[in-house]
Amino acid sequence: MVGGPLADALGEGIQARLLAAQTLAVQRVLARTNWQKIADGRTAHDVHPEAVADADQAFSRLR
Repeated sequence: MVGGPLADALGEGIQARLLAAQTLAVQRVLARTNWQKIADGRTAHDVHPEAVADADQAFSRLR
């Protein structure tokens, strides 16, 4: 089931599973974005401020 332990921690029913799925999707998009920046030659140190800002923006939309 989508979300598994995360959905369980968020509550019961479809709302918890949907929030867990959205959270996992956001994590994947952020990870892929950061990976691509590093693969393009930037350092993790250089990418970090953008990654934090992107994560803040993305997760604030889930609230």
